[in-house]
Amino acid sequence: MIEWLLAVALAAPRDPLPDGVSCNTARNAVPKEKEIAGAPEFEPPQILESPGAVAPAGRETESVKVLVRVVVCTDGIPRTPTIVISGTKEFDAAAATAVLRWRFVPGKRHGVPAAMSYTTLVRFGPVTAPQEPSGS
Repeated sequence: MIEWLLAVALAAPRDPLPDGVSCNTARNAVPKEKEIAGAPEFEPPQILESPGAVAPAGRETESVKVLVRVVVCTDGIPRTPTIVISGTKEFDAAAATAVLRWRFVPGKRHGVPAAMSYTTLVRFGPVTAPQEPSGS
């Protein structure tokens, strides 16, 4: 199980980051001179685009949930997916692939963009239409 999680994490984009883009969550301290006056201490990343996950072939009718954590870099691109709660090997890979296609407004610390982790639940299964309430 660990081997395939490692494979999913290693498959994450490894292109060099553009100048000014940080993806190191260990160094998120903002120097006092860069803090923006009156800005909140912490603002989480916000989803801009979240293309849906595609279930493995032949398994579209299965209801599966996978909890995925990624690091959202200062450019809003998620990297290094980690499966927190597993569905199955195939669904985990599909969930990680889907979340890597998402785009975010990066999180901020004291008003300055900062890399931080983001955890989300990816659901697979048949889509059901909302039921109309029965009238009396």
